[in-house]
Amino acid sequence: MNRRTFLKIVGMSSISMAAGCTPDPYNQPRPDKTLYSLVHAPDDMVTGDASWYASTCRECPAGCGILAKNREGRVIKVEGNPLHPINQGKLCMRGQAAVQGLFNPDRINTPLLKENGGWRPITLKEAGTILKTKAEAAAGAGPNRVRMLTEVVGTSLEKLFKESLRRWKSDGPLFYEPFAYESLKVANEAVFNVKGLPSYRMEDADVLIGFGADFLETWLSPVEYARKFKSMHALRDERKGRFFHIGPHMALTAANADLWMACRPGSEAVLAFGLIGEALRSGRLEDSTRALRAELESAAVAYDKEKVIAETGVGLEAYERLVNALLQAEKPLILGTGTAAGPNALQTDLAVNYLNWILNPQLPLHDFGQRHRVEVAASRAEVLEFFKDLDQEPVDLLLLNNVNPVYTNPSAADIERILKNEALFVVSFSNFMDETTAMADLILPVSLPLEAWDEYGGKVGIVATLQPTMGKFRNRVLIGDVFLRAAFDKNS
Repeated sequence: MNRRTFLKIVGMSSISMAAGCTPDPYNQPRPDKTLYSLVHAPDDMVTGDASWYASTCRECPAGCGILAKNREGRVIKVEGNPLHPINQGKLCMRGQAAVQGLFNPDRINTPLLKENGGWRPITLKEAGTILKTKAEAAAGAGPNRVRMLTEVVGTSLEKLFKESLRRWKSDGPLFYEPFAYESLKVANEAVFNVKGLPSYRMEDADVLIGFGADFLETWLSPVEYARKFKSMHALRDERKGRFFHIGPHMALTAANADLWMACRPGSEAVLAFGLIGEALRSGRLEDSTRALRAELESAAVAYDKEKVIAETGVGLEAYERLVNALLQAEKPLILGTGTAAGPNALQTDLAVNYLNWILNPQLPLHDFGQRHRVEVAASRAEVLEFFKDLDQEPVDLLLLNNVNPVYTNPSAADIERILKNEALFVVSFSNFMDETTAMADLILPVSLPLEAWDEYGGKVGIVATLQPTMGKFRNRVLIGDVFLRAAFDKNS
């Protein structure tokens, strides 16, 4: 840097500082230009030194462990917790963006009550009183007049919600998740007699085949499976695992495959049944019952090599390469459909489960002891039945906890019509004015996960805690406290 450039930079810095310190020409207050220092700072705070708080990410149902970096009382960054068994130090982009929710300028700062087509700010005490009064009045009118739709929460909040609704003479809450993995759960129950979502020991596989499962993007627990995929795909004993992805479009998961087989949309089941036929003809499933073998052979007999290639659009060379890799594998693992599955998703997932069972009846790469927590989410049919009951049965109070079915459900028009029912009082526990919250009668913003005490386990057998990672800078309340006061406190 020469002398002339140095003087230019110094001059520009001085001018910028002077402009920032210049008073407003109209003698108006400028709070955006005012800096405040902590006069009474906590004893453990050292200006310039960061404090780290361990918590659990709740941006999706995976439940990764996080470490939140706090500087001068404010969270500025989150990273993965290396000691957490699910993500082991890694974190996806959704988890990284959790900080933005804390400081979002569109965040609702106070409870809002809808009056005359507009919103009137009220206090937290007033909002709690309204909720308690409405719930007690609904309970006094009869059973099941208080209903609740909530995001997937931990077991502690689940028990609190159920007990609160029981006190209000109503059934427990319905868990809503846009990606509920319905076909996977139905297929697991039909084949394995397990109505849930087991985790996969992907790192132990030598050949991995996916029928659309986007495990590097949004499928089940993407950070966990990205780590396991890296281990599976790494060089071990001069060999590395191979990954074949079958699906109609190129996405992040398909881009990382050794071979992406672009099939026609909806034809994944045809290819899966073709692989079942190839596996049976190779002599696998020797210990199976004759009746089951006969049924599988009958289902797969029509899907010979020529038909599979003709209906799916995959090339002959690619199909033969897939078959050879599958039959030569010692520990193959086949994954089912992804989050954006088509109308034949159930057939594909059933075929995938049978194929896994044919190749290894012991299912060593399926971990049924550590199932994913998101399995508690209701199916789309159950959600539609829930709103149908709101429309046909006498319901006085509807509680919505951080869900947006008007935006995420295909039957949004019917849901919107039901929420407009004047006889139904809708309470939304939300921090943002989304499509569903805008139709509520009362908005009660509660603490976000980075501000809350809670517990949540992304898998069965895991209990992870949440703790506030920063002090309060808005008037918030924990949703658990709201239900404790509304359902159990007789004095409030």
